[in-house]
Amino acid sequence: MFDLMPRVRLQVHIPKSVWQEAGVPVSHLLVYPDESGELQRLFLPAGVRTAVIKVQRGYNVPVLAYPLGRLPPAGGCVSSHVQLNLIGTDNVLPLRYRYGPAAQLLQDLWQMSERCQTVCVDALVIEMENEGDGDPWNCDFDRVKGAIARGRLNRLHVRSMSTTTTSIELPTEDWIPGNSFFKGAIEVNQEGETGDLGGEVYADGAGRGGMVQVRFSGLYPGRHVFFSPTSGLELHIYADKKGDCRYVCNSLAYFAYQ
Repeated sequence: MFDLMPRVRLQVHIPKSVWQEAGVPVSHLLVYPDESGELQRLFLPAGVRTAVIKVQRGYNVPVLAYPLGRLPPAGGCVSSHVQLNLIGTDNVLPLRYRYGPAAQLLQDLWQMSERCQTVCVDALVIEMENEGDGDPWNCDFDRVKGAIARGRLNRLHVRSMSTTTTSIELPTEDWIPGNSFFKGAIEVNQEGETGDLGGEVYADGAGRGGMVQVRFSGLYPGRHVFFSPTSGLELHIYADKKGDCRYVCNSLAYFAYQ
């Protein structure tokens, strides 16, 4: 079926991420189905936020750009009926962070592209935003993907997830979430300062001068990434569906995309 679909040459534009606004040199990993429908990965170094790709245009073709290869992506979808802007000889697809969750859902199901074609992407984006109370990533992806796979997706299948709270001893109090839609709270307990590293290992001995208790609330199941511009540390918190959390904290360079 892909051989019968028209091709389109796209100039993809990637918006700035919140970490980039904080001064982090942000590279991107661009993931998209090529002309044959195979998922391709294109690395864009820091400072490059445009790329030209070729895709099929007959389906909801999902294109994703992951900041640093690991942060929540910006996304967009191309289909045969979507009017694209034209600059020179290239059609332009501006990626948006609010479309990232829906585009990632469709990429996860790309082997079932005939099902993806039936999804009204704009309606799904709006419903995920509404149900997630402004954060479209706070939705049960497995539930939505199951409904798409059965060809029965409707608004009742889009549901938010329960959240949890965790407190972590950290050497700094200034944290920026990698997800610009994150609605949880980050609170510092100055009275919880201690000189003990609490068994966690930090790069280059960071935090040896003292620690503070940082309370993260509003954590739904999945990975949450935070960055401290004052210390250069990156924090990954993994929350499961039981409400338990584990975390890894190290320098930004430690998590660099390979």
